[in-house]
Amino acid sequence: MTAPFKLFYQTYGNPSHPPILFLHGFLGSHRDWESIISQCLPNYFSIAVDLPGHGKSPISGSIMTFSLCTDALEAVLKDLGSLKPLAVGYSMGGRLLLWTAIHRPHLFSRILLESVHPGIEEEKEQDQRIQSDALLSQKLKVMPFNDFLRYWYRSSMFASLVQTPDALESIIRLRLDNNPEELSQALKYLGTGRQQPLWGELKNLNIPVHLLAGVLDEHYVRIARRIKNILPESSLHLIPKTGHNIHLENPKEFCLHLHNFLTLEFNTH
Repeated sequence: MTAPFKLFYQTYGNPSHPPILFLHGFLGSHRDWESIISQCLPNYFSIAVDLPGHGKSPISGSIMTFSLCTDALEAVLKDLGSLKPLAVGYSMGGRLLLWTAIHRPHLFSRILLESVHPGIEEEKEQDQRIQSDALLSQKLKVMPFNDFLRYWYRSSMFASLVQTPDALESIIRLRLDNNPEELSQALKYLGTGRQQPLWGELKNLNIPVHLLAGVLDEHYVRIARRIKNILPESSLHLIPKTGHNIHLENPKEFCLHLHNFLTLEFNTH
């Protein structure tokens, strides 16, 4: 099936070099990865995608599902010559990456998941999250966008980021490139509550998986450890003194683990 929307992407580097695909989180854009790409990956061909409703990927009222987003992501790779990249996904982008890797594993050589949730299993908790996301979606529509961003980053999930004012101001400037109406739609369809839980399907992953979580982000540390238990052949690293957004808060450590994962040799069957 063809998605009713297209995903904008930006490429960096020589197309003959090994490919890496990057998927950002909620409120982000392809620009979130530019520093990592320029500082850490001169010898790779990097592709940074804008998720639906983010950056330059408007959805203009289109109905979205994770399956349609996967169609749009596959179209990006076909447009680039059916590459089979290592793929990196952070938070919302990581959830989309995990969904795609489970349902279309032929698209990627291996995946790195940064602060990723496979989905809420309890129906009551899922309903509560849908309601919570609906409230956030409404705030996006009625609050001045700058005020919403500061409200969002007061979440306990980003407590360590707020302690670094320069980093916080930098990320807010990047976020202001987005359209809050489009973000509201993206949250409506791609929020954690709307995602079908993937816990039972994790065991079907047949490509190498690397998990990253920040030690200060205790909820996602527990999630990453649980994924690791289900996928014993995956690798897991917990990044010290770091919260939810590892690549922004601690780019040096992030680059180190990305490079290590890029250079590991795996037996594929």
